[in-house]
Amino acid sequence: MKKSNSLLVILLTLTVALASCKKDEDDNATKILGKWKLKKEVEKEYLNNQLLGTDEYTYPSGAYVEFKSNGTLEWNEDGSDPETYRYSVDGDKLVVTEAADRQETFTIQELTSSKLTFSEVDEITIAPGQVEKEENQYLLEK
Repeated sequence: MKKSNSLLVILLTLTVALASCKKDEDDNATKILGKWKLKKEVEKEYLNNQLLGTDEYTYPSGAYVEFKSNGTLEWNEDGSDPETYRYSVDGDKLVVTEAADRQETFTIQELTSSKLTFSEVDEITIAPGQVEKEENQYLLEK
């Protein structure tokens, strides 16, 4: 009887945990929808995990990213003609598909009804024992 109760508790715990994970994924996919003002991009460069420098770029007024419910997004950095891409959200991952099916995967760091922050990291081994890393973080507001 004790084994049955323990098994039941484990199954209930797993069910609740899986249901809450799915809810978070759905929440991010829903919360990201709409038009966001592109505010700032922060670029950090590292060599062997040592910070070499940080650059900050403030986007002009009118720059935006719009996530649409049909799985497309418009990216407009300068207020002119936007570029259109496909996207998907899976938990804290934002996957953007560009032309020729090239994908960029971003990590969603913060997503509220008024603030969205996501980043991507690229690493390149430039020589044995030397790794160059670039992190780009994007800050958006509604």
